[in-house]
Amino acid sequence: MNQTQYLDEIRQAFAFLPPEEQDEMVRDYAEHFAEGLSQGRTEDEIISALGSPAQLARQSKAALRIQQARENTTPVNLLRAVLATVGLGFLNVILLLGPFIAACVLILVGFLAGIIFTAAGTAFTLGAFPLLGGYFGLTLFVSGIALAALGILVFCLNILVARWFGKLTILYLQKNIAIIKGA
Repeated sequence: MNQTQYLDEIRQAFAFLPPEEQDEMVRDYAEHFAEGLSQGRTEDEIISALGSPAQLARQSKAALRIQQARENTTPVNLLRAVLATVGLGFLNVILLLGPFIAACVLILVGFLAGIIFTAAGTAFTLGAFPLLGGYFGLTLFVSGIALAALGILVFCLNILVARWFGKLTILYLQKNIAIIKGA
């Protein structure tokens, strides 16, 4: 492979970027070649030092997705960031995707538990109205209110846990990218 082929591969690999940014990327790598050649290095040595265009693009895309998730932490952006980072290496599939999916399932279960407790508490409370004259009706009424309150509390706490999990995931992804780039 020579400089022209390498720069063409850079442009193709970074096709996910707008054309202006692709042009800037190609200029940056052309400068690397110019500097290396002026220092007496061969094109093959420069290409070897720069790395694979596909791998560079995957790292850049992962960093872009992480930045998007940091700026707008939505489940979709977080999932895109995780998937882009998983694409950087097989070890990430094991160390990142499995725990991420498990945590997402636990958060979903927490939301469902909050909804179910709230619905059950509401049903108990409403079902207690015809029985309010006796001890059982009053107990059912108070228990229903308590269960609904517990459901609302679980749901609200789960929102906080989900936000914390999103921020923690972004921090982990950033560290992961830094380790991969340093390797």
